[in-house]
Amino acid sequence: MQPNWQKLLFISPSKDEILALKDQRNLTLDNIALLILDSQFLKAETALLAQLNNNKKDTLLLLAFLDLKTRNFARLNRLMPSLVDNYQKDPFLRALIIFWYLLNGTISQLDIPLPLFWNDETNCTYLALAHCHWLIEKRSYHECQQIINNLLVHNSLDTKIIEAKILTTQRQYAKTIELLIPWRPYSYGNQEYWRLFLNAHFQLEQGRDLDLYIRQALDEIPIREELNHLYAWGCLLNKKPALGRYSLLKQRLLGWNLLDATSIAHLYNTHEMLGQTENLIHILPQLKSNPIEYLDVYSNLLIHLTSLENPQVQEVSQQLMQGISCTPGFDKHSPSKVFPSIKQNKKRNLRIAWITGDCRYHPVARFLLGALFKSAGNFTHNHLLVSTKNLEDKIPDLFSDIKGLDFYDFSEHKAHNLTNSIRALDADIAIDLSGWTHGNAAASFIARIASVQVNYLGYFGTTGIPSMDWWLGDSNLFPTKMNQWHSEKLLRLPRCFIAWTPHPALPEAEAHIPEAPKGPIRFGCFNHLRKLSDSTLRAWSSILSAIPDSRLVLKAPGFQDPMTIALFKRRILRANIDLERIDFLPFSSTVSEHLQQYKYVDIALDPFPNGGCTTTVEALWMGVPVITLKGESYVSRMSTAVLMGANLKEWVASDLDSYIKLALDNAANLTPLRYSRNSWREKLNASELGDSKGLIRALESSFTQMHASS
Repeated sequence: MQPNWQKLLFISPSKDEILALKDQRNLTLDNIALLILDSQFLKAETALLAQLNNNKKDTLLLLAFLDLKTRNFARLNRLMPSLVDNYQKDPFLRALIIFWYLLNGTISQLDIPLPLFWNDETNCTYLALAHCHWLIEKRSYHECQQIINNLLVHNSLDTKIIEAKILTTQRQYAKTIELLIPWRPYSYGNQEYWRLFLNAHFQLEQGRDLDLYIRQALDEIPIREELNHLYAWGCLLNKKPALGRYSLLKQRLLGWNLLDATSIAHLYNTHEMLGQTENLIHILPQLKSNPIEYLDVYSNLLIHLTSLENPQVQEVSQQLMQGISCTPGFDKHSPSKVFPSIKQNKKRNLRIAWITGDCRYHPVARFLLGALFKSAGNFTHNHLLVSTKNLEDKIPDLFSDIKGLDFYDFSEHKAHNLTNSIRALDADIAIDLSGWTHGNAAASFIARIASVQVNYLGYFGTTGIPSMDWWLGDSNLFPTKMNQWHSEKLLRLPRCFIAWTPHPALPEAEAHIPEAPKGPIRFGCFNHLRKLSDSTLRAWSSILSAIPDSRLVLKAPGFQDPMTIALFKRRILRANIDLERIDFLPFSSTVSEHLQQYKYVDIALDPFPNGGCTTTVEALWMGVPVITLKGESYVSRMSTAVLMGANLKEWVASDLDSYIKLALDNAANLTPLRYSRNSWREKLNASELGDSKGLIRALESSFTQMHASS
């Protein structure tokens, strides 16, 4: 039978029991177990060290349990070998071994003599819990549930944490929250509870109430290191990048999580949201020599280098490919079937699989939804949409309602299982709508999921994936002399590469064009901070200097964070822009509110070299013309493609002087400009940019061409 102190570790003590320990001096192991449950770790440690000579075995076991709970690995790593040598048959120790290996991330190295290892779990709650966590690691969820049903108290916090962990591994984040919320009053000081609870909110990108939950967690958890990266993540979701970066840099100064992949990824994202992407290449340069361990961070770096037109894109891309192909388990992606020769039966309808991790209110989904909706029931080919990440948005339902489009939710399919599931759809052509962005299926495309694979719409650069056959755009995105490095063959559509016809269920479909602002000319930009380069700010400074009473209206994620505003203002001052002439717009709680903020802008100024795309379309839709500077790469030609598609080539500048001159000339024509607000939407609707049916015809024709030429 297990000692009473072991039983007490897995109950919920009453407040009276805890208060009764406050003034006790000679604490028993039972008392110390209750102290640990109440997160009084220092007092528990002091009491254990004071009685090491009394009940040595049980005292050492409880001390090891405490070290494991508080992540005191320095002492635990010295203590465990001695415990194993002297008490290897003890079931509580066997449980400690399992959790020790799990926390170290080395569980795969543990050679467990099954089934003897789990003997006595019927009499040791801790061993039964360890067995459950080990089974979750092995993805043996059914066996885990059997142990919960047969050996554990079903209505307990430890059991609920195990069930929540299973739901988390299955990406059922909403159910995780629903399961854990009733146990909030009993979770005080429980790191695993908070880790699962907060992670579920983050995965669903639910920023509401996160500040409150994070503060509660940090107040309750004595060992904060484990949750600080979640605090930074919360800052990012709540558009407070400066505060998030402060938290992460503080962690590094304290020596916490120096090489933790998640923390590094968050550090990258804070720099990106602050508009300091040029610094990313200097953050932990040793990552370049070890892409396998930091794949997510490495792909994030590739995204930002692409946005900066950095010449290291090719080198980093090739290193990323090598890292992925060498990742343990990647061999499971190897083709389980031989793709049929696509030379056969070319006249049949093709199966086109659109693969996206952004099946939510996201630019990719908004553009694609509007285009497919307009051609519903009139497709030449058979279309399938695969979602690799589910954020519980209404968008998937809108796609599902489109006649002639089959929708597949593969958000719970991971790694090689996702690859095999997509292959089972027997698609002739797979369209990658994510590239290296969040929720991507890059590993599946690397392993090949269709005879023809295409990079389109969702990523602003080459994927660098050798098995990605085509990169689809138009002649404005891909100039005749394409100097930008790319791994794919280029295919230029004979028209604009996108179309904008908002689905009637989306708020932009009903957005009315606001009246023009009053007073002096108001230039504006609603693009992300990472796009507001120093060269862009200097150009804007020249424009404002030439028109003394003009104003600049700016809106970007992060402007509700005072620290972010303060850092950005320093950059504005370095560009010789008077801060008194800048209007910072607040964050919008709804899409409709965001769109109505165009009432403060007369002319939108596109940043460079990383220009807009969705923001350019939205500005035209809301009655605001856009000036852009045509660059040399995809990322610097997106607005050019949009404006050319809208028959507005006169708003495209070929060089910096022309960019500034366009702003000055149109500012001098302010009165007719303000009277013509409605004309911009009319021009959009009458152009290629407003012709979704034409886009789908062109895309389907290009798919036929790709299929025939491969």
